[in-house]
Amino acid sequence: MEILLFFLLLGVLLLFILYINERNKNKEIDNINTEIKEENKKIDNENQILKERKENIEKEIEARQNTLDNIQNTINNANEVSRQAFVNYNDLLDKEYDAKEEDFNTSVQLLEESYAEIQGELLAKLDQIKEDLDKMESTRAAAIQAQLKEEEIQNKQEYYSLSIEDIDKREVRVLQSIENELRDPRPIRMII
Repeated sequence: MEILLFFLLLGVLLLFILYINERNKNKEIDNINTEIKEENKKIDNENQILKERKENIEKEIEARQNTLDNIQNTINNANEVSRQAFVNYNDLLDKEYDAKEEDFNTSVQLLEESYAEIQGELLAKLDQIKEDLDKMESTRAAAIQAQLKEEEIQNKQEYYSLSIEDIDKREVRVLQSIENELRDPRPIRMII
């Protein structure tokens, strides 16, 4: 029995040692669990902080993306306005060019018409001058002929003399009175 008691005591001692070991292990485990819980709390706090930072960063990214979108829209609008202004200015230049070209063509046409008109007038004047020269030449020839006849008449005055009535003599005097006022009195002389 002593052996049994010894074994029993030894068993109890062993159990007690195991219990103390277990209790120490449990305390260690509890300490480790407490440390793990504290670490988990720290990790949870850090996760919360990181989550808040992530949300803030996402909000910042979203705000910056909105700003970037607004800037891009502004750039696109400015590009569209610039393109439209260029198109409008180009159209305006085309219209002005067409107007200037039309004015130029009109001016050229008017100049050609004026040239043709002036040329026609000059040709008409030239024809008139030729006609006047021809008339003068024929008048001169007639004057020479008349002068020859006058000489002949003076030579044969009685042969060519006509009797004139008094009324005709008065008309001849009226014609002779205006003879000095005319530029060329020969036609009047011829009529007389």
